[in-house]
Amino acid sequence: MSRALGFCSRTGSTVAVAVDDTSLVGRWMLDLTEGRVPSQVFHAAAELPMAEAEVLGGRALDVITEVAARRIRELLAEIGPVDAIGVVAGDRPVPESVSAILASHVLMHAAEGQIYRDALLDAAASLGVPGIELARKDAAARLAGDLAATILALGVVAGPPWRKEHKLAAVAAISAATAFTVSSGSPG
Repeated sequence: MSRALGFCSRTGSTVAVAVDDTSLVGRWMLDLTEGRVPSQVFHAAAELPMAEAEVLGGRALDVITEVAARRIRELLAEIGPVDAIGVVAGDRPVPESVSAILASHVLMHAAEGQIYRDALLDAAASLGVPGIELARKDAAARLAGDLAATILALGVVAGPPWRKEHKLAAVAAISAATAFTVSSGSPG
């Protein structure tokens, strides 16, 4: 199999878990804003005129992607190269229009989650590392199903804390590792 990183993002940060085959390489909590943009981007944008809100949304994605790329490079310097990256994705579709997002508090939360997930995948692509999105419901199903024993064993090795975000990030890493073949770098 191969080495992979999995991410389960939260507003402003992400949990990262690295696996080699089904062995734990490491886990981290990573800040993705460095205080350079509001962690709740769309909540902050809601207080601005629409033109400024759109600028903030674009700037935030750029900054978060830059920070995510730096964080991933730091992880790769620590653990060595990886074959793939998996990101736990949301289950709610998010419109692209800032005005549509700002019209719904629920969509603001969904869009804030999506901006971090998009940034992680964009950062991986900018570093030449293939990435996959794994829907949260699919990650949860694998956590409760075929990967339950593996994730439990990883948690024993990791020790506390081994929260749901860690478990989902580990599922994303294992899913990414099995989705890409080492020889071709394409989904397998």
